[in-house]
Amino acid sequence: METNEFGEPLPIFNEEQMFRLIHKDKYLMFVFKDMSKRGHSRTLVLEVLFNENILGDTAYTDEYEACAETMSKANPAD
Repeated sequence: METNEFGEPLPIFNEEQMFRLIHKDKYLMFVFKDMSKRGHSRTLVLEVLFNENILGDTAYTDEYEACAETMSKANPAD
């Protein structure tokens, strides 16, 4: 498992989790729509947003992890 400079584990990309997050954030939604209009696939756009905004930003990482908790509560069997 990869870690940041503080030894904390880095979040792992999850397409559905990232998709939930962009619906909560105006900036991420703006970039998502812009890149999608330019012909990029949903998966590619979400991966780029994850790599450029979530990794290395503790505030976005916390929001991203909160989306994972929301998903696990919605799907307790997973």
